[in-house]
Amino acid sequence: KPVVLVDQREEVPTQVRAKAGSSQTAQHQINKGEGGVLEQPGNTKLSSVPESPDMEVNFLFVKSKRSALKIAEMIIAFVAFVSFAASSSGVFIAVPLMEIIITLAFYILYLLKLDSKMTLLFWPLMDSVNSVFAALLLLIICIAAVVSRITAGVITGSVFGFIAVALYVADAYVMYRLITFNQRKTPSQ
Repeated sequence: KPVVLVDQREEVPTQVRAKAGSSQTAQHQINKGEGGVLEQPGNTKLSSVPESPDMEVNFLFVKSKRSALKIAEMIIAFVAFVSFAASSSGVFIAVPLMEIIITLAFYILYLLKLDSKMTLLFWPLMDSVNSVFAALLLLIICIAAVVSRITAGVITGSVFGFIAVALYVADAYVMYRLITFNQRKTPSQ
């Protein structure tokens, strides 16, 4: 029986003759080519390339309030970062940039359901602690920016920084409401 080797780079099948006891020869020829698929009679396909596990996307998270809040945090922090960076003084750009990156990391973590795969840390608590510290750090640099009144860009960045503070406080509150610390659930919860 002929064994057909299909090269996925080219749509043309290449036939390989294999005798009854020489399945190792056909397997060796598959392993030499990259991405080849061995088609045996009965529509059974063996792949020479190991399949990667599919990433599962959490579509419920995308539609949730938490997702909208995270996206709003990143956008407002980005506007504050650009405003601070456009001003002549780049003193205040570190905190908004850091919070954009951290918020994006948490967004990807929840989006790909990595929080359920990496159970070493309690991710909702980490997220709420990050939101509290982000709010505090942004509040400090925004107050310092308003007091310094260097340029209009710094003032604009501080205004958007205050908006980001409110969003991070709201995010911390939402995450705190979702976390239960050994509490009994009542029927009203």
